Amino acid sequence: ISVVSGITGACLITTCPMLGGALLSSGVNGFQLASQGNSTWDQFGKTVGIGAVAGAIGGGAAKLTATQLAPLVRNGSVLGQLGVNVAAGTTGAVTGTAVSAKLNGDEITWNAIRKAAVV
Repeated sequence: ISVVSGITGACLITTCPMLGGALLSSGVNGFQLASQGNSTWDQFGKTVGIGAVAGAIGGGAAKLTATQLAPLVRNGSVLGQLGVNVAAGTTGAVTGTAVSAKLNGDEITWNAIRKAAVV
């Protein structure tokens, strides 16, 4: 289930970022938990749900960032488009990390934000 969700999310991330982000993030979270081996269906459902919410919000934040920055790029500017993509990806990752931490009851730390921004 998680693998199919992750692959589908990766395919949809550019056309529908909120849905793609939700599917990708829930798939990754579910796969990580399942690979640990000693999880319950309740834990799996909670993990997948949190991943879906964080991924949808992160995907939406990335799309909003890209939409707002795109008009600033000159036509055909590869470097400008790269800058928009980096800014959008970073915004989405940081937002998703913060939402996930909050939903899990964890503290939002600068270390976690920095890791999300770099990866």
